[in-house]
Amino acid sequence: SGDGGFLPVEVPAERRILWGGAETSLTPVGTPLMLSGFTAQAIEHFEPQFRALGLVPVQSGGGGAGANEGQARTPEPGSMISVQLVRGDMGVSADGTVTLVDQGRLFAFGHPFLSSGPTEIPFAESKVIVSVGGYASSMKISTPGRPLGVIRSDRSSGIYGTLGGQARMIPVDLDLISESGTNYSYHFEVANDRFLLPFLMNLTVFSAVGSTERQVGDSTLQVSQEISLEGLPQVNLESFVSGGANGPAMAARAVAMPVAALTQSGAAQPGINGIRLKILVANRRLAQELEQVWTSRSDVKPGETVELTALLRDSDGRETVQKTQLEIPRSLPPGPLTITIADGASLDRMEAALSGRPALPKDPQQLVRAINRSRRNNRLYVRLARPEASFSVQGDAFPSPPPSLASTLSTDPSRSTNISRAMLSTVADYELEAVSGVVAGFKSLTLNVEE
Repeated sequence: SGDGGFLPVEVPAERRILWGGAETSLTPVGTPLMLSGFTAQAIEHFEPQFRALGLVPVQSGGGGAGANEGQARTPEPGSMISVQLVRGDMGVSADGTVTLVDQGRLFAFGHPFLSSGPTEIPFAESKVIVSVGGYASSMKISTPGRPLGVIRSDRSSGIYGTLGGQARMIPVDLDLISESGTNYSYHFEVANDRFLLPFLMNLTVFSAVGSTERQVGDSTLQVSQEISLEGLPQVNLESFVSGGANGPAMAARAVAMPVAALTQSGAAQPGINGIRLKILVANRRLAQELEQVWTSRSDVKPGETVELTALLRDSDGRETVQKTQLEIPRSLPPGPLTITIADGASLDRMEAALSGRPALPKDPQQLVRAINRSRRNNRLYVRLARPEASFSVQGDAFPSPPPSLASTLSTDPSRSTNISRAMLSTVADYELEAVSGVVAGFKSLTLNVEE
């Protein structure tokens, strides 16, 4: 799903047996997943997702050898390999046994890893640190060694890879800056898999933030994200997380959501070249509520300017006043004009309720443009609208179209699946100045446009 969650895994009916007249399930042994550089809280938080995928999370040491470190020994049947999902300052790898090596081709595990089908994930030597025995289960604590090759396919009977070559990983740089002046930097690489990438970003950011910042208590995290894309403009996003609990989890979710939008949308997947994150942390709540809105007058004429004033108040009672000038279009006919002032999330919900269904991007360019134009949660937005028909075609707005175009958009059955219609037509949009923290609230008022 978009936030990196996974559905529970059910044992298929054909893998159950009847014993003594009672139905008994044979559950496959979980694949050990070695995590290095992660907090115990992060592993516990994501353990249900790991277990649902048939993975057993185990804390380990070392993030693995670099991609260019020396020459590895050729694996043999019975030796262990490590499939690397994350490597660097943090490491996530799954260990398994080699089944067969034949002319540069490698077959391993003898069972599915993630059942992801065609894939491109690096694998390396697995260096066993210690063997842990037990009556219920036994396992080996290990760490990845030198790179060996690339896993090309993950099927029900095992995984298949090729010796040599390098898988394309996505580099991630994370700077965590606290209000007290401490600064932590993380550098790691994440597997370039459209389904795993959002989950792995969620996991790594949650652990990095949670290792130094509080889980309970007032805090505000400013998350800045830059995503470099292949042949497309860069994605630049900023969001604030403020509250009394779960700050690391909400910050990680804010990072994973745009990554999920890029990798799991209906449009062709853009190639991600790198991700850069900067998270500023303050140990206090920075949030303001929209309390009151008014205009300099209620009757206006086309071409005139009206001053809009918004009053915001924080939890300590401090007030912030924001003002902006609204220009009434000269071509606007007489009648009521609705002014809506709200935070970005509230305005998004209003648009979704009016249009009935979201407009899906038709290509990567439109997807990137939509993400970059998404509303931030640290500022107010103002919308001027009239009660007239408007249309949205693949995310591009057509407010108050001419009668001929409105008739075409309303009756052409070949385009109906790509068109959203609303009975409120946008006249103008404004964005107020950003504030330091989260802004929330929704207000509306009506002006009368005179002849």
